Amino acid sequence: MKLQKFRNRKAKGFTLVELIAVVSVILILVAIVVPRIGDLRGKAADARAQSNVKIVQGAIERAAVEGALTAANATDQAAIYSVLTTATNGMSGAPYLSEMPSPAPTISGAFPNLSVGQ
Repeated sequence: MKLQKFRNRKAKGFTLVELIAVVSVILILVAIVVPRIGDLRGKAADARAQSNVKIVQGAIERAAVEGALTAANATDQAAIYSVLTTATNGMSGAPYLSEMPSPAPTISGAFPNLSVGQ
């Protein structure tokens, strides 16, 4: 009699096969999505670095045109960054750069032939 009651009872819950199928699908989706997120982070970092290069290059050009950046004070990268963040530009009276972008681009060459890169 007890065996009869057990067999007639409706099963509730999921079978092991159903659970394994669901977990497998989730793992496949994770395996597809995670590498793409890494690619997007790399592309975002590249775009940020290119933007920083343009910002610093524009500040150097403005400082050179206005005479704040000269051969005397553009001796190395640290000196150039110092001029860009402390010297005031003629139009607004504010520094050419309020702060250095992070990561800061590399400045190479001798004034006036400076090159800005990543």
